Amino acid sequence: MDKQTISGYRLIIAYLGVFMILIGLIVMIPLGVVAFWPEELAYASYFLIPGLSSIGLGSLIVFLYRKKEKGNLERNQDAILVVLIWMLAIFVSSFPFLMSRTYNKAQASLEATSGFHDRFDGHPSISKRLPASLCC
Repeated sequence: MDKQTISGYRLIIAYLGVFMILIGLIVMIPLGVVAFWPEELAYASYFLIPGLSSIGLGSLIVFLYRKKEKGNLERNQDAILVVLIWMLAIFVSSFPFLMSRTYNKAQASLEATSGFHDRFDGHPSISKRLPASLCC
């Protein structure tokens, strides 16, 4: 039985599944502080829920396309894939901020995009409300 070759938007979705797994793993990296600061365990769900959701959805996509031959990306599809990966990474990594209820959607997206610029030094009112694993 020959494998069906996928291309076009299906190929982009198949690649997005792999990157969703990676994004989920990256979002869960802050859980490593729990070993050193056990009091931060209360905030673990802020990272587990979006991380595991991304891993689960990515795994489902990878599972659906597992027996299909991957074709080559066509013209400009690589750029579309990169943009979608960045948008997905920003979307998933903004959830810990949203779940902490200290940011609205725009602020959470900005923080996820900026990569914790200046570690909240300019915002003492915000840094006092955030868990230590998110700010200082």
